[in-house]
Amino acid sequence: MITRSQSGIAKPIDRLSLNTFSIYPILKNLSHALQDPHRRNAIYDEYNVLVKNGTCLLLPRPVGVNMVRSMWLFKHKFHTNGNLSRYKARLVGNGSSQQLDVDFDKTFSPVVKLATIRMVLCLAMSRKWPLHQLDVKSAFLNGDLSKTVYMHQPPGFVDSRYPHHVCLLQRSLYGLKQAPRGCPSTRMSTSGYCVFLGDNLLSWSAKHQHTLSRSSAEAKYCGVVNVFAETTWLCILLRELHSPLLIATRVYCDNVRVLHVPSRYQYADIFTKGLPLALFEDF
Repeated sequence: MITRSQSGIAKPIDRLSLNTFSIYPILKNLSHALQDPHRRNAIYDEYNVLVKNGTCLLLPRPVGVNMVRSMWLFKHKFHTNGNLSRYKARLVGNGSSQQLDVDFDKTFSPVVKLATIRMVLCLAMSRKWPLHQLDVKSAFLNGDLSKTVYMHQPPGFVDSRYPHHVCLLQRSLYGLKQAPRGCPSTRMSTSGYCVFLGDNLLSWSAKHQHTLSRSSAEAKYCGVVNVFAETTWLCILLRELHSPLLIATRVYCDNVRVLHVPSRYQYADIFTKGLPLALFEDF
């Protein structure tokens, strides 16, 4: 066997530099973070955004109300090439101290489905729509709360004139169980109208949720059922985007033969749909 060294072939060794001394470590202590100019600027930037949004209203503590605590979290934000972008600080509420039907009722996560983004981008590419991105800083914090939430004053920002006052939250805060529905929508402008990737599409799962009952014997068909559910979602999404499918979507499977079941045999529909009178009486 002939090696590279025997043949006089030399290849330089690229050694990775893992030196991170230029990046300050992530801190957990607020007093230490305030001594760091990078962290201190990030903290005041976050606090100024909360003040500008009117997130908190200071008032004397009412008697017998549930109080939520808050804390500061710190993190690093990096560019795609791995270089440090900026230091971030975030004030979060302790949602575990909230009480159901007292300071929150329903939880809602305003997250766009990845399939929604892909579908809209596919439409934009095929129809040559111009795309515009709207990036709202701390967009989540612009939502209103439907329940009254009382919180202790943020650590490090206790008003010296009213040290015993508490915050009445008028806007959402990270960490709370009650997430808002009113945050700004991400939008895509088209030549004739705008497609909003926000509440209208996000609430589809609550308005048009299809219940699929699965017994243990049907567990092996879950993959096909998931395909049907996702396909149904995409079909409704396309219809809402004024781009309905004109033909049925064909689903292939290697070990299941899927047959059409007529409406007169869909007995579960009586619990989930508004049926014609004859079909309803027959069921």
